[in-house]
Amino acid sequence: MRVVCPIPEQGLSVGRAQDNDVVIASRMVSRHQVRVFASNGCGEATVEDQGSTNPSLVDGEELAGRSVLRPGSVLEVGDVSCTLDGGVG
Repeated sequence: MRVVCPIPEQGLSVGRAQDNDVVIASRMVSRHQVRVFASNGCGEATVEDQGSTNPSLVDGEELAGRSVLRPGSVLEVGDVSCTLDGGVG
């Protein structure tokens, strides 16, 4: 399944809690897992861990703090994979 989530200027929150912009209903996802920010309309984004107890991966590497997402980067949150398509901003 493909779902498109535009990244607003204030960022996009992802997690299990209902107050997130993107809610993932999985026990493998923390209530507030990550926040994604567009990076100046250059097709990139920044992802930031929100102190979650469940690991997130960026291109197979565990996210620690912040990481840059480039077009084609894969963000794994629990058992859900998201690919940045470059249309951010």
